[in-house]
Amino acid sequence: MTFGGFQPVNYPTGGGGGGPWTQVGGTGGVIEPLDPTASLQAAGGVASGAGSVALGASAVASSAGEVQLGDSSFDTFDLSDGGATLVAQDFISLSEGKGDTFYMGSGEGIALYANQNALALSANDNLNITLTTSGSGEILFAGGGGATGRYGGDVYLSDSIGDYIFLTPGTMQLADATGDYLTCSAGVVLSSAEALEVNDVAGSSIVLDGTGNMTLTSMALGFFAATPAAQPTVTGSRGGNAALGSLLTSLASLGLVIDGSTP
Repeated sequence: MTFGGFQPVNYPTGGGGGGPWTQVGGTGGVIEPLDPTASLQAAGGVASGAGSVALGASAVASSAGEVQLGDSSFDTFDLSDGGATLVAQDFISLSEGKGDTFYMGSGEGIALYANQNALALSANDNLNITLTTSGSGEILFAGGGGATGRYGGDVYLSDSIGDYIFLTPGTMQLADATGDYLTCSAGVVLSSAEALEVNDVAGSSIVLDGTGNMTLTSMALGFFAATPAAQPTVTGSRGGNAALGSLLTSLASLGLVIDGSTP
């Protein structure tokens, strides 16, 4: 009986053997070639490197000590001094018993799926993790400096037209492509290239129209920690000083002045 073109040999209990193989250490010992530089090839593989192994129709092991496995579809797994390389013509899928999966499909991108626990991407202190799609923006977790001008601990998210969120230790910036931005760093700065409007659910608003004007709309208003009051109406005759008293009372209710006058 042959296996992949190889003829097995019988090994005596005390070691030794026949053909190109020998058994070291007797029964249960290691089986090794008599020639330590011999290569092994089978099922169409080509092993030309000293001590190399090539198994499968598309396997080619040309470097010393290289191991390559291949199939008829030219999917290969290669181990050499340069590292490990896995190449598939259609897809690569790695998974374990709980359903966690790493999948690379032909023209379909990369999918990472975590069944129960968190999904983590990590790099050492000198590398960045960058997720990009051509023409559609960027997500960067910066571990070190580089051409981006961003440094360790930074997080940068952007879209295809230039809107972005930038987080760096001690600072957050949110901006759009038109030049509007919000910066939080030892204070808050909100800037707009055109009009700026702030509203609440009750209808109060602050509007900066971009030309230097501001409009404040509110059901009630208070200054200097005074309780907000509705817009007052000044009453009384202007000729009998009643209007002046009403004015002072109204302004005091807004917190604009302190009424220290006497009757």
